[in-house]
Amino acid sequence: MEKSNENAVAISLEFNGMTEKTYNQLLKEAVPSGALTPGDLFHVAGPIEGGYKVVNVWESQAKLDEFFQNVMGPALHRTGIAEPKVQIWPVYRMMKA
Repeated sequence: MEKSNENAVAISLEFNGMTEKTYNQLLKEAVPSGALTPGDLFHVAGPIEGGYKVVNVWESQAKLDEFFQNVMGPALHRTGIAEPKVQIWPVYRMMKA
C-alpha cells in the first residue's frame, strides 16, 4: 500500500552508547504498554555501531512535538539517558505492506 501524507514527518534518533538493555529501559519508561503512541505511525529500532538507532514516522510535527515534550523528554530525564542526535524530515511517501 502506498500512502502520501503532506503532514507526516519522520524522525531518526541516534543514541550514542545505548544498548538493547537501555533501549528497553527507555521504551518501558516512555511507553509502558509497548504499543505505538497515538499519532505514531511507525517505529523501528536496532543496534548501530556505537549505539542504537530509532526511526519513527509521525502523522504530524505537532504530534511529534507533543510526544517529545510530554513523554520522551521526561523519560530521558528520569532514566539519565543522554539526548540523542536527532534528524527530522517531511514524509513524501510511506509504503507499507
